[in-house]
Amino acid sequence: MRIPNVIGILILIAARASANHFRYATLSYESVGGNSVHLLVWSQFRRSYSSLSVFAGSGADGRAVVGDLIDMVGVDYSSVSGDTGPIRLFTGDGAAYPLKLTVTAYSAEDDYVYGWSRVAHTYGAPNDGGNDWLAYLEGCCRDAAGGGDFKVTARVNLAAETDSLVVKSLPEVTVGDDPAAFAVTILANSPSGAVPAAWRLGQGSEVGTAAALPAG
Repeated sequence: MRIPNVIGILILIAARASANHFRYATLSYESVGGNSVHLLVWSQFRRSYSSLSVFAGSGADGRAVVGDLIDMVGVDYSSVSGDTGPIRLFTGDGAAYPLKLTVTAYSAEDDYVYGWSRVAHTYGAPNDGGNDWLAYLEGCCRDAAGGGDFKVTARVNLAAETDSLVVKSLPEVTVGDDPAAFAVTILANSPSGAVPAAWRLGQGSEVGTAAALPAG
């Protein structure tokens, strides 16, 4: 039996020296015919991050507001020196796309900018030799708990499911040592309305350097 699409949970490790700005993101997919998909990211960042050249927009304060299209900026892990630049979405088959954020909500008082990014991609096959394609975005730094890396993933298998859960926001929760006894309520659905929801701690390549989980 195939495990239903899983909502990724981000876990933090040591902070980097750069300013922290990433709040949360979710990643989902929807088939648009054949092996072609739309990969959709909903994300929130600290609006006042860095200089006005980052998240700059048409607001009265020079920063992004609703309707602006801005680069999704973070530490680029593909750069050996860890340069700051547009965060990229990796599709799992070798392709990567820099992400831009269409702003749908913001608050100067609560210091956030929020919106969506969409990538159109065609895979060479419905899955990776029978395994899921692992699409993801990653970088640094998280605007919580002293900062840390982040990695957001989605498993794509068009032979099993034509779409995945769409989650537009995530609550901030603390999970104990026994997640089997822990409940989290998240409003989510898939475009077809047919994908069941479940959650678990991320594992292995799903979390990369964004987690240091205890053994067992």
